Amino acid sequence: MALDYASDQQFAALWQQTFDEGGTVQDIADRLEMSLRATFIRRRKVEKTLGIKLSAVSSKQPLQYLPTESLAIDVSGTVIVCSDVHLWPDHHPFAWYCLLEAVKLFRPVEVWINGDLLDLPSASRHPRRGWEERPTIEEEVDWAQQEMKALTKACDKIKAKKRLTRGNHDDRFENYLVKNAQAVEGLPGTTLEDLYKVFDGWLLYESLVVNETLMVKHALWTGIHASYNNVLKSGLSTVTGHTHRLLARPWGDYRGVRFGIETGFLGEIQGPQFRYVQGSPVDWHPGFCVLHLDGSHLSYEMVHTHGKTARVCGRTINRDDFPCSLN
Repeated sequence: MALDYASDQQFAALWQQTFDEGGTVQDIADRLEMSLRATFIRRRKVEKTLGIKLSAVSSKQPLQYLPTESLAIDVSGTVIVCSDVHLWPDHHPFAWYCLLEAVKLFRPVEVWINGDLLDLPSASRHPRRGWEERPTIEEEVDWAQQEMKALTKACDKIKAKKRLTRGNHDDRFENYLVKNAQAVEGLPGTTLEDLYKVFDGWLLYESLVVNETLMVKHALWTGIHASYNNVLKSGLSTVTGHTHRLLARPWGDYRGVRFGIETGFLGEIQGPQFRYVQGSPVDWHPGFCVLHLDGSHLSYEMVHTHGKTARVCGRTINRDDFPCSLN
């Protein structure tokens, strides 16, 4: 049954039959002589045309539950994911420019900022160190709005979906209001969703479950073994931030191989927002990750930006070609 001869109703019936028999998406693709990507695209078109929701078909054991705060999505193609941006007024990190170049070169189907877009030190529970200068929330948002315009423009040019997830620094905004201004509860502008509406078209989530095989969340387990614990204990491949480390930990068992991926941070170790480390050495890695998704199959590549140059989509990007704050 080739694609041209399968009606929407036939496709839906075959999909449901495969689900009932415990088959996989690859089984459907083989039957219809289609690629996995084309099969997922056809699925969405059929769901929209017929006004139905087709059951999830996967080679993996079905998920027992999804966190109620998570959004379940299907994605096929290249995705760029970064985290811990910590945008800071008048600070220009090399990693940010590399991210913009990566969107142009990889032409991803989606871009994910996985938590801590802002730093929000003035809303932190941590006190100032001496008389150090801290930006106000207004100053941070104004700067972030200016910086995000370039990323938004690059994404919109290639029609890439734009997603944000919440991080612990993002949560500082609402936490501060809950602690100090409970009387304003419910008013416009008092939620993170309200605050982030200034970033045109970026949708905010708690976490994402992708293709029923990948959890995208700012933080799960923490510490030096975060990626190991994330992939082992969740039963899924994971993409997290928070640790500022850029690395991946494969985990193999009878069900195959899955990955615990940590996506670094988009700053500079000596940036003004990280003065609290007081010059101590830290195991942090500037950069971000590029994911390649095809159904349940995941591959990835890391873009490290700690040096004078970075490799992005096979090209060398030079720090000196951009107005970086630290050279």
